[in-house]
Amino acid sequence: RFEAREETAYKQFKLTDDDWRNRDKWSDYVQAAADMLARTDTKDAPWCVIANNDKRQVRLEVLDHAIEQLSINL
Repeated sequence: RFEAREETAYKQFKLTDDDWRNRDKWSDYVQAAADMLARTDTKDAPWCVIANNDKRQVRLEVLDHAIEQLSINL
């Protein structure tokens, strides 16, 4: 995704030096997120992880999950 933004003129403004620096810490961010989910996931307030890079698809999956949970709990 970074390379696509770098190579696409109208998307280049979205990238900063911080983005490239932080990209090197990606594995740390992934581990921190996993730790956070493990520590805060409860029976009454469970997390639902949606692993997808397509914004439209993510939104559809979130809506599907919300509808499913509402159907179960109503």
